[in-house]
Parts: sequence; structure tokens; C-alpha cells
Amino acid sequence: MAKKRINFEIDGKNVDVYFGLDFLDEIDKKFSPKEGGQSLGLGLQITLPTLLSGNVKMLAEYIYNGTVTESPRPSFDAVKNYLEEVDDIEKVFDEVISLLGESNATVISYRDIEKKMKKAK
Repeated sequence: MAKKRINFEIDGKNVDVYFGLDFLDEIDKKFSPKEGGQSLGLGLQITLPTLLSGNVKMLAEYIYNGTVTESPRPSFDAVKNYLEEVDDIEKVFDEVISLLGESNATVISYRDIEKKMKKAK
């Protein structure tokens, strides 16, 4: 079965975004608390509510870190510029959130967090 991906044209290049284990490693490096120098692996659980609330800066982080396996990889600034100029930012959010709900590496955490957020409303 092929990996589920989304594609954006960033800085004039077609870029695949994939939310797999490499993506989780990147999110954990940047956002997960550490204990004894080791990541607790909570990056997705910490950042996903921010993304789901419509935070464009977090959307940029997700897209950028979802390109970790791309070569050449777009710069973080190129991703931010793309988001500042895209015609339909809501569509980008919808595509990213949809992929999080389908990718094997993220689906369980995504469903759990989504359920908790709905209960909290």
C-alpha cells in the first residue's frame, strides 16, 4: 500500500508532505519535553490541539516537518511564504488535518486528541 501524502507547490516546486515516523521524530525533537536527555515522544500530543485551533504558525511547522524525507527539502521560510500567499488557507488546513487522520503514524493520537477536544467544548 502506498504512503498517503499531500502535495503542495512551494517555492515553485512540487513538494510531498508525509506524516510518518520521520515526521514524528522531527516534531518530538522540537516540541516534546525531555527527561534525562531523552524525548518523551509527546510532540504530536502537545502541538496538535494548537494546529486544530487554526494556528497558521503550527501549520507551517507541520508542513515543514512533513517534508523531512524530501530532497531537496523546502526551507522553513519557503513554507511560511507559501502559507502567506496561498489563495485558500482553509483548504490547506483541511488537507493537512485529513492526512493526519489517515496516516498510520498519527491516526490514533489524532482521533484521541480530536475526541478530547470535542468533549471539552
